Amino acid sequence: LASLVLGVLVIFIFGFLTYDGTKNPAVEVPLWPATIEDFSAYVGVCTFCFGLCSLAFPVEESMENKSEIGKAILWCLIFVWCTYAVVGDGLAILYAHAGIAGNILQNLPLESICAGAVRICMSVVCIVSYPLTFVPPAQMIEEYLQNCLSQQRITGEAENSESTPLVKHTYGVGGDSMDQKTTQRLTPLQKHVIRFALVLFTTIASSSVPCFGSIVSLLGAFTVSILSFVLPPLLHYQIVTKGRVERELRGVDMEEG
Repeated sequence: LASLVLGVLVIFIFGFLTYDGTKNPAVEVPLWPATIEDFSAYVGVCTFCFGLCSLAFPVEESMENKSEIGKAILWCLIFVWCTYAVVGDGLAILYAHAGIAGNILQNLPLESICAGAVRICMSVVCIVSYPLTFVPPAQMIEEYLQNCLSQQRITGEAENSESTPLVKHTYGVGGDSMDQKTTQRLTPLQKHVIRFALVLFTTIASSSVPCFGSIVSLLGAFTVSILSFVLPPLLHYQIVTKGRVERELRGVDMEEG
């Protein structure tokens, strides 16, 4: 985060130093959505770049009061939307007279030490933040391996005992984790190995598979569409609408009876 903020500040500073308000803009950059469709596209792009689908579960897991997840996500999205607007419009105003490159880093001078430091900072941001996207799948893999090891240990203890006792599993409030007495915990080294293996696998795949970016875009669009448009109404129907319809039908049957 420090590298990202520092890089954005340096880009703004170069924009102020090179800004020439007397020149006509080399490109026309709209600073405000002209239609509702444009505004919706802006909000959608910002939300997608924020990575809400991958961040919502870790945020909820770290919250003390998990029922406030809706409010937390709303404020996160408002912050991201406003930040994108301020940074996007601000840099558009400062660099429009010279033409905005496809990558804003290309607008920085190559011979400047500060500009080189910004490029290094941005590279650090990409390298450091990339493994964070693998935290949710790594946690699921770790939980699966912990359950497998626990089952093996329970089975081994039962076979080694003279009389095979009935092993009772105790679960938490959510019913998804066994008691600490029966759960085989992974060591920190094992967790690091799992997460390193995930990052290494994706790195090798991205460098060896042709058109990997198009494949990732297709998979991302498919999963995001399901998570955003298919599963929410389906879950709402299963949890709310279906039960309400069944209660209404039972009430009608009772009246007829």
